Amino acid sequence: MPTLNELEILAGGGLTASSLNPSIMERMMREGDPYALFSNFTSTGVAIGDVNVGSANALQLPKAAKAVWLNAMTISASHLCVIQPSIGSDVNGRFTSLTNQIVVAPGVPVTIPVNIVFRGFQMQTGAISVNIRKNLSGAVADITTAIGATGILLTDDFDYGAKNVILWAGDSTANGSSYNSTAASRMAKVRDYFRAKGPSARLLLKSRSGSTTNDHEAWRLNGWYDIGQADMCFYDVGINSAANGYPVGDANTPNTYVSDVNLFWQWWKVRYPGKRMIVLGCSPLENDTKEAAAVQYRAAAASFVQSINSPLLSYINTGDAFDRKGATTFYAASDPAGDRVHRNDNGELAMFARIKTGLDSLGITLP
Repeated sequence: MPTLNELEILAGGGLTASSLNPSIMERMMREGDPYALFSNFTSTGVAIGDVNVGSANALQLPKAAKAVWLNAMTISASHLCVIQPSIGSDVNGRFTSLTNQIVVAPGVPVTIPVNIVFRGFQMQTGAISVNIRKNLSGAVADITTAIGATGILLTDDFDYGAKNVILWAGDSTANGSSYNSTAASRMAKVRDYFRAKGPSARLLLKSRSGSTTNDHEAWRLNGWYDIGQADMCFYDVGINSAANGYPVGDANTPNTYVSDVNLFWQWWKVRYPGKRMIVLGCSPLENDTKEAAAVQYRAAAASFVQSINSPLLSYINTGDAFDRKGATTFYAASDPAGDRVHRNDNGELAMFARIKTGLDSLGITLP
């Protein structure tokens, strides 16, 4: 099965659907999530005739850790006009705007097939947008344009020829919301750790921002984790309950957290027999009250794993990965001061170092 390097990235954007064989497309559909974005914008006082009204309806594609197979764009306008859609370039100019211009009539949306895979690093600053090139309505007008994008959200790892798949269950800290690149993430570094040991490995992220173990359990019951192949699992969920209200008004207490982890483990050992699952104690939280709650979650996870006493279930505590009072040394600058949760690249590196120490001590390898 071809790897990303064999498929190459096209100068016009990413991987085209036609360059991917059917088995890869099938895996993308099975492992990914539906992806849809919508935005509208009103450009005021658009003159009659030729114009260049840009930056209307910017839609940001996924950043680090995630990629998207962009299936189609749909464009509409409130007035008769000529529109040029574009898929913006990143800071390195890796791909260019679309050159086609289309006439859009009021109430008649136009759908444009795209069928290109865009990786996270390609869209660090890029966006999907539309420019009004000509007002054909016959009068100066306030023109509202709208754009939608649909596709499949994927993990930014296309080594489909790899022997092993590392499944990573996570939340926003695994979702590419704070670090600068896929390579900077703890998940990619863990994958590379196993790649260096051999055999080859591909990373598969099943992560959603704001999620708790309750959410992941509901999604598991709905088949979200029935992905075909998984050779190791990192269960990296739990920080949101500690960070978002426990013990006040949060049903996801340490006891229910452990119950959810146990349900996942009982399912995992049947669904993927003989494969290892690693529970990660959540990372440090800057807020003292929330960190005190996180301490209880970590203790509950460690106690649970110890009680199972299985060579295929392990626990690694990341709560001591770095100084939680280190402010922006380890946390994302975008997080509010005194209540930081998400890590920057330094924080991700510290998280990996702590996970690596645990993996080394456990002597864990991929089959």
